[in-house]
Amino acid sequence: MMSFELSARDLYTQIAERPDIEPAKIKTVFASLAADEQHHANLVQEIINIATNAL
Repeated sequence: MMSFELSARDLYTQIAERPDIEPAKIKTVFASLAADEQHHANLVQEIINIATNAL
C-alpha cells in the first residue's frame, strides 16, 4: 500500500513539473494530488507504526 501511494505521488509530481503542461491550473491540481498522496503515505506509515507497537 505504501509503495502505491508513493508511486502515485511521484507520478503526479512529474506531471506537475512538466514544462509542456498548460494551463498552470492543471499543474497546481497535480501538485495538490501529489501532496494528498504524500499525506496518504504518512497515514499508512502511522497505521503500520501503531500496529507494530501494539503487537
